[in-house]
Amino acid sequence: MFVEIADAGGVNSAARRLGLAKSIVSRRLLRLEDELGAQLVARTTRGVVLTEAGAHFRDEAAKV
Repeated sequence: MFVEIADAGGVNSAARRLGLAKSIVSRRLLRLEDELGAQLVARTTRGVVLTEAGAHFRDEAAKV
């Protein structure tokens, strides 16, 4: 799901692509960040921008 958020450029777009509610995708992203202890995205009014940790995690997650 994180790869989809990163590739779609935001939670809304990722939720649409995945066929899920925005709230579900958003909660899962928050839970992932909490579990990893790192902010993966910087949230803006226009979407999300990957942090350095987020970019690294995205690359590793895409391999899986």
